[in-house]
Formats: sequence, structure tokens, C-alpha cells
Amino acid sequence: YTGISKEISGMDNTANISFS
Repeated sequence: YTGISKEISGMDNTANISFS
């Protein structure tokens, strides 16, 4: 299973990819 979560904070873009 592949879970992809994207978090946007202010002007910073953080992409988190988790494999479980």
C-alpha cells in the first residue's frame, strides 16, 4: 500500500511519502 500526503505550510511545500 502506498500513501502519499502533502502538507503545505506558509511558503514552504513539504511532500511526505510513506510506504506501509
